[in-house]
Amino acid sequence: MKEFDLKKYISEDKLKESQADQLAPKINDAISSIDDSMSYKDFAQAVAKVLEEEYGTHNYKPFLQELVNNLK
Repeated sequence: MKEFDLKKYISEDKLKESQADQLAPKINDAISSIDDSMSYKDFAQAVAKVLEEEYGTHNYKPFLQELVNNLK
């Protein structure tokens, strides 16, 4: 029986991180590059502005529900 090679499995892209797992560090790096001690109010206001300008009002409720569902 052939031994399972986890490194090869990962390198062949058979075990992929979720898109959220890939995006989270990039978003955190972007925030840190702006202000590593950004207040939650400034962060919330910036997210609201992005939602408003880039995603549209029809996404507000689904976004908020997804956010709440993912907070532990």
